[in-house]
Amino acid sequence: IAAGVVASINLLWERADQCRRVQTDLAFLKADAFELDALQGDMISMEKVSKESLDRMEQIRARMHERVNRLSLVWPSLPQLEELTKNYRAYVQLVDQEFKLIEAAKIKEARQFDTTIEDPAFDALQTALENTGSAYNNTALRTLGLVRACIVLVMIGSVGVIAGLMRQFNKKRHMAGIAAAEKRALCQANENLELRVGQRTAELSALNKQMESQVADRTRELQQTNQTLQAEIS
Repeated sequence: IAAGVVASINLLWERADQCRRVQTDLAFLKADAFELDALQGDMISMEKVSKESLDRMEQIRARMHERVNRLSLVWPSLPQLEELTKNYRAYVQLVDQEFKLIEAAKIKEARQFDTTIEDPAFDALQTALENTGSAYNNTALRTLGLVRACIVLVMIGSVGVIAGLMRQFNKKRHMAGIAAAEKRALCQANENLELRVGQRTAELSALNKQMESQVADRTRELQQTNQTLQAEIS
């Protein structure tokens, strides 16, 4: 049971850690989106597409694409993540269209496109990022709550096990104490018995010597009496 609980805690910790990694990716994705939007604004202001700007845009888009793909591998059925993916793809397509307008020197059309079409798509992407982040944050909090609950259960179970072991230890110690007391009492009884046997043996030995002395005295008296009678008869 303990091994199962520990395994569950490890899985929950892994899930919570996964949520934290997702939130990190979402924060970087949001920063990339702002950087890409600012880059487009710069290109419109300069009314041209420089090689440096083009390289930066490709780098930003590559990072964003990598992060979105990584996010799609984590709980792909999450509604907020599905909405984020949809808004990201729509935004990227609009970025491509605006880039083509700037590249074709259609700056007026690019400004209008940026204001009326691309900016709302950017706002929708930011909203989707916020919603997805909140969903993963809530999941992380629930997961951490489950981790705490499991830890409390483990602690309660550990206290129960320790209490049981202490009861067994105290019981055995009590029984050992009783056995030791009984052993001491038995030793004391044996010592008392040996003492009494020794005393009784000494008493019997003294009595036996007294009786032997009395018998010897009586024998001598009888012998003397017998000798006196024989002398008188003679």
